[in-house]
Amino acid sequence: NNDGDNEDKDNEDKDKEKEDEDKEKKLSENFISKSTHSKQMNELKSKLGVVEKKLRFKEVTATVGGFVFSESNPKGVLLPKNSEKAVELLMSATPKVAKLFNELMSELPAVSAKLFQEKGSGDDGKKSNADKVQTEATKLMEDGKAQTYGEAIKILSSQNSELLK
Repeated sequence: NNDGDNEDKDNEDKDKEKEDEDKEKKLSENFISKSTHSKQMNELKSKLGVVEKKLRFKEVTATVGGFVFSESNPKGVLLPKNSEKAVELLMSATPKVAKLFNELMSELPAVSAKLFQEKGSGDDGKKSNADKVQTEATKLMEDGKAQTYGEAIKILSSQNSELLK
């Protein structure tokens, strides 16, 4: 009788040990090793870093796009050919340098003001000479020294050739 009880007890112990081993295997399958975990975390960090860089690149490109002169942005302060360099500069800049860059760009005059600016006054003193010639020619005709405007101009050119230049 005792032998049968001991055998049953031994069988129960073996069954229990087997169950414990099975439980341990299942638990260990649920847990990953530290190295695998570290590897997975590093991969996630690198993916996150790439995503952050892409997002920052889009933001910087949009910011620089606001500074680029175009038909739709006549107040732009950068020429389109300089936009790539500006993006590179901002991507590598510290937050303080980026802030300074943005402040500088907002203070610059628009490219259109430089590109389409009138050079000179347009008369360069010639207008006043033309007025003098016309006044003198009219005076000669009124005084009867010249019958036509053409004659008056010929008389003026012989008297004062500098006036007609």
